[in-house]
Formats: sequence, structure tokens, C-alpha cells
Amino acid sequence: MPEVLSVRRREALRLDLEDQQKALIEEVCCLSRGLIAGSSVPRRFRSEQLSGEVPELPEGSKAAERLEAKARRLREISQTLARIDHVDFGSCECCGDLIPFGDLAADATRRCCDGRCGQLPGQVPT
Repeated sequence: MPEVLSVRRREALRLDLEDQQKALIEEVCCLSRGLIAGSSVPRRFRSEQLSGEVPELPEGSKAAERLEAKARRLREISQTLARIDHVDFGSCECCGDLIPFGDLAADATRRCCDGRCGQLPGQVPT
């Protein structure tokens, strides 16, 4: 049986999410600047190319898709940070059982126990 999130564990999740958020903000800004400038290659990668390193980067619409995926993940993290202090944080939205801390540590944005309760996210409990 999973245990209720302690203050210490909740704070550890918060710090990890804040670190992820900062990194994603930097990535989103960098990708955005590259797309706005008319290039799918962000400036920091151009210098790597000049030094002889050729990073694998998406081109054109793939860069926009990558930017969209990063922005979506950033929204998930921001929403999680907004609800992390709520009493029900860490409880499955489908069945109400606690999500094991190990699962939350792997992805603190998860909102469901992924069907272990017999429900899938978005299903109405029977």
C-alpha cells in the first residue's frame, strides 16, 4: 500500500519539477528564437556545427513539432507545480488510490495509476 506523500517527498518532487521547468523554458526559448529567425537550428547549435560537431536537429516542421511538445510538457509541469500542495496530489484521479511514490518520482505530472485500478484516465468509474 503506497504511503501518503510526506512533506519531504513533496518538496523533493517540487524541486525536481522546478529544475525541469527551468531547463524546458530555456529549450523553448532557444527553439522559438531559431524558428522566429527563420532557421530551425538554434544559435547555440550553429556554433557546434562551426566547431565540426554536427548535432542531430529536426528541420522545418519537425522543429515546430518539437517546440510544441516541449511547450506541452512545460504546461504539464506548471500545472503540477500549481497543484502539488493540494491535499489530493498523488491520488489517482480515476479511482482515488494513492499513486506509489516511485511512480511519482519517475513522473510527478502523472494523475492516474495508469489502469492498475481497472480504469483508464478519462473513464468514468463504474
